[in-house]
Amino acid sequence: MNIKETYESRTYVSNTIIKRKFVNRLKDVSGFKILDVGCGAGDISKTLVNKNDVHGIDLSARNVKIAKSCGIQAVEHSVENRFPYKTNTFDIIICSEIMEHLFNPENVIKESYRILKNGGSLLLSTPNFYSLINRLLIIKGHHTGIELPDITAREHIRFYSHRGLKIMLEANEFRIIRQEGIGFHPFIDGKVLRFIERNFKTVCDGIFIEAVKVKI
Repeated sequence: MNIKETYESRTYVSNTIIKRKFVNRLKDVSGFKILDVGCGAGDISKTLVNKNDVHGIDLSARNVKIAKSCGIQAVEHSVENRFPYKTNTFDIIICSEIMEHLFNPENVIKESYRILKNGGSLLLSTPNFYSLINRLLIIKGHHTGIELPDITAREHIRFYSHRGLKIMLEANEFRIIRQEGIGFHPFIDGKVLRFIERNFKTVCDGIFIEAVKVKI
C-alpha cells in the first residue's frame, strides 16, 4: 500500500482537544480567506465556512469529497509539493496534525509563508515528542518510537519539540506570537488543563503555535 492509498483508506477527523484549540482561536474570525492544509474531512475548517472564504488541500480524494460537502473549497493535492495558490493569497492558514506525516515538512512552512498575506497567521499543531508521558515511557524502556497507541500514529515519520518547531519557523521568517501545549493526561478540558497548556507547554501531549508572516 502506497502513501496515497493509506490516506484514502480512512476518513481523518480531529481529536476533540486539538479541535478545541483551533475553534477557540478562530471563533470570532469573519471575512477572511482561510486555507486548511491537510484538511482531512474538514473537521476544523467547516466551523468557519459561514463567515469566511474557506479552502482546503488534502492528498485523499475521499476526504476532499467530504470536505466539499461541508462547504469547503477543497482540492486534491499533495502538501509535499508547491501549493496550487498564488503568492499573498490567504489571511490564515491552518496546519493541524500533518507535520508529523511529511517527508519534507519545511516545504509546508515555506509555501505557507509564500501564500500568506503580509501579517497573515499560520496556526500549527503537531504531537510533542518530548511530552511527559513520552519521557516516562523512554525512561522505563517501553517507548516504541510512536507517540500514541492508535493506528494513525504509526504513520508519523517526523518528531518535534517546541524549540525545534520555533527554530524552523523563525528560520523561514515567521514571527512566533503564541506557543502553547495541547492536552495533558488525564485532563480533557477545564481550567487546570488550560493552565498547564499555557505554563507547562513542554510536558503537554501536543504543540500549538501561531506564527505571523512579517515581510521585511
